[in-house]
Amino acid sequence: MIRGRVWAETALMLDVTAVDEIAGDARARSNVARLAAAQALTGANSAVIFATGSIIGATLAPDISLATVPLSMYVVGLGAGVQ
Repeated sequence: MIRGRVWAETALMLDVTAVDEIAGDARARSNVARLAAAQALTGANSAVIFATGSIIGATLAPDISLATVPLSMYVVGLGAGVQ
């Protein structure tokens, strides 16, 4: 009698675990899609910043030698954020 009860509880636990694993797999897939989209947007953003940063910096800076300061701060910020 006790063996049958333990087996029934174990079988129930395996069924619940399989359902949770499938639900977790679907959640993981949706998270991967979201993270891939965020990574693509981040890569596109840095290209735009590098393309327009020095032009806008030259327009706004009082001295032309300060035109690349925005790009330099962007690179320094990325370096600080990585570590």
